[in-house]
Amino acid sequence: MNTKDFRGINMNLSYYLIREIIGWTGLAFPWLLIIAALIHDSSAEYFYQPSISDYYYTVSGVLFIGFLTLIGVFLISYRGYKPESGEFSDNIITWVGGILILVVALVPTPYMGCLNDCPTPICHESNAWGLLHFGAAVGFFIAMSYMSLKKFTKGDTPFSSDKLKRNRIYRFCGWGMVAVLALSGILIVAFKANEKWDHMIFWVEVIMLTLFGISWLVKGKGLKRLGMTI
Repeated sequence: MNTKDFRGINMNLSYYLIREIIGWTGLAFPWLLIIAALIHDSSAEYFYQPSISDYYYTVSGVLFIGFLTLIGVFLISYRGYKPESGEFSDNIITWVGGILILVVALVPTPYMGCLNDCPTPICHESNAWGLLHFGAAVGFFIAMSYMSLKKFTKGDTPFSSDKLKRNRIYRFCGWGMVAVLALSGILIVAFKANEKWDHMIFWVEVIMLTLFGISWLVKGKGLKRLGMTI
């Protein structure tokens, strides 16, 4: 085996690892924010925020920025398969997703408290910046659902039984993200559900991050480390 062969193997292994890291980060992200906030202050109004984005204004803010930046950088550096005619390339989708999640990290959600008591260097009440933050988050999940539905399900045919299982997981995660986004949008716009249930957005984000994380974890063959043969 020559040097080129070794480089090819190492490249493949590194991309499996990148996918796995993205997957585990998506799964662990919201819970680590809660744990860090809980350790700092056990009062429910502090460690149990209305949305994941609100943790920016807690002691978990460093983790919030760090984890989202990690996901963004890995997505931007990701290199997928060459596109077929008329398709978006994997690189374009992950690059867009990476940029959008970096926007979410760097443009915080509006601060709901008094600006004079701002706990972080950056606080704002701007609806425009808030819409940019929210729009970037929605765009990120749309890009990742497309990745799961259209890109992860591809491969050489005929598919093996394990590949068919993985494709069912990819489709479940992809359509799940779409369904949760659509349903939560309807509930918020038509019924103001986010005003009636203080933590609705938090749980919507947790569900979508879980689906996102599972999809990437399966793509990175991370579940094989847990003894699952898919």
